[in-house]
Amino acid sequence: MLITQLKIDGLRNLSGCSVTFDPVKKVSLFIGNNGAGKTSVLEAIHCLATGNSFRSTSIKHLVTQSQPAYTIFSKSSLASSETDFSIGVTKNTDGKSEARLNGEKIKSQETISSLLPVIVLEPGSFDLVIGSPEYRRRFMDWGVFHVKHEFWSIAARFKKAAKQRNSLLRSQSNLTLIRSFTRQLVDFAEQMSMARLEYFNELKSEFERVVAQLTDLENVEMRYNRGWSKELDYADYLDANLEKDREAGYTRYGPHRADLVIRVNGLPVKEVLSRGQLKLLVCALVLAQCRLFERHGNNETLLLLDDLPSELDEEHRNKVLQELIAMGRQVFMTSVDVNGFSKEILDQTQVFHVKQGKITASTH
Repeated sequence: MLITQLKIDGLRNLSGCSVTFDPVKKVSLFIGNNGAGKTSVLEAIHCLATGNSFRSTSIKHLVTQSQPAYTIFSKSSLASSETDFSIGVTKNTDGKSEARLNGEKIKSQETISSLLPVIVLEPGSFDLVIGSPEYRRRFMDWGVFHVKHEFWSIAARFKKAAKQRNSLLRSQSNLTLIRSFTRQLVDFAEQMSMARLEYFNELKSEFERVVAQLTDLENVEMRYNRGWSKELDYADYLDANLEKDREAGYTRYGPHRADLVIRVNGLPVKEVLSRGQLKLLVCALVLAQCRLFERHGNNETLLLLDDLPSELDEEHRNKVLQELIAMGRQVFMTSVDVNGFSKEILDQTQVFHVKQGKITASTH
């Protein structure tokens, strides 16, 4: 995937912005003071690709004050097929949205997400290694989806079946009825878990290789916890714990409790690593996912790196970027200035200055 042009209007402080990207220099750096709007550029790309922001869940915070909606438009090309296409998204303050692909209305955001896959690395990405399991499940499921597009449908069916079973558990329905819904839940759960496990095994091998390249850390281990006991099949586990689930009023364990667990020398990473080391692990996860996509024939992933320099010294910052450039991915990143980036990196980078919501090409 290569975005060649981006237009943003009505998103935070960005109005009437139009940027053209060099197809040769695949790294684009947006520099400017805090609050200038540089992160909002990355946010616009994320909204275009996924339908939501990585910074806020409130549409009212995204749309420029006094404006009814934001509009984002891009011209892009697929390197694998040399096909050009346009994507446009408009979202109103009431949450209603309209998306178009090559001028034609489309109903599903998944259509755009499959064409415009993005991975974001931002200050909140520390949650990938020290936050709640929800962040890691989301990261892993996004990866599974881009390898197996049917995964979202399976996950949605599991969620619906779990909701129905939970309703029966809360209402203290008879065991026969609960077990009939449990059979549906088990089928979707096993499909989800198998898809995740297959993806995890590949991700783990790539993660370990990247960690060795980026860091001097030893004995870094990543494990997959499927969300219930390793000793029992899901059907047997649910049956053995049915009374406890009825008492709780919900299905306590399953794929919705899965997690990626990362340890160093057997200890939780947040207890033994510095902020810089934690960020390198996050970078390693992102790079590993990119490499895995490449293995599966997906070379189109876009990388959004918000404030990459923070917590990383110059050596590791440039090492991460060199890895990304070597992959040939299009990278969009932000920084206060160009200090701390090597000349080799800057020679391959298109720099833009963002000031008061306006974007202009910079000569550094």
